[in-house]
Amino acid sequence: MNTTTKHVAVFGAAGGTGSEIVKQAIAKGYTVTALARTECDVLDADAVRAALKPETTAVFCALGAPKDAPTTVFSQGVANIVAAMSGLRIQRFVGIAASAMYIDSYDNPLTRVAKPILQRIFRHPYTDMHAMEALLRQSSIDWTLVVPPKLTEGSATWRYRTALGHNVPWSFTLSRADLADCMLAIVDDPATFRGLTFAAK
Repeated sequence: MNTTTKHVAVFGAAGGTGSEIVKQAIAKGYTVTALARTECDVLDADAVRAALKPETTAVFCALGAPKDAPTTVFSQGVANIVAAMSGLRIQRFVGIAASAMYIDSYDNPLTRVAKPILQRIFRHPYTDMHAMEALLRQSSIDWTLVVPPKLTEGSATWRYRTALGHNVPWSFTLSRADLADCMLAIVDDPATFRGLTFAAK
């Protein structure tokens, strides 16, 4: 892919994280195509194809879904986005998962107790996010899922930690503004391609 991102598309641009990505990308001088549900339903493959532009160099995905009902917003939405990207030969995709989905040796005793509870509470979106990840792993694009813990509001602090492929030790929160900063910071970093980047305060 082009090693310098210039024109980005942001799906879920009206949400808390999506709007931060849009704002920060514009501040960096990127040309931004901001796509909210009213402009583009990600479950409509034709609408997704029409929304992406040939000059797009990277796609950011900040979709959201209710926690209390089955959903295909993540899996089917990203399937449509990836298909549209492939048709235009756009390689770079940066999306979002959730650290409660993953339990590993870097978890502390508190998160080891809390995460199984959160997995039950958010079982519907997490099931669909796992399906999204599986789809990305089967694709040929340069994807990254950034994996934060609980998201908070507030301004960017630029004081957060990242880890490739595993949880950040003793991590509990991350502001949406810092999440957006992280997603933009890694967009041209090949070390993050085709894997999970965990980020936390």
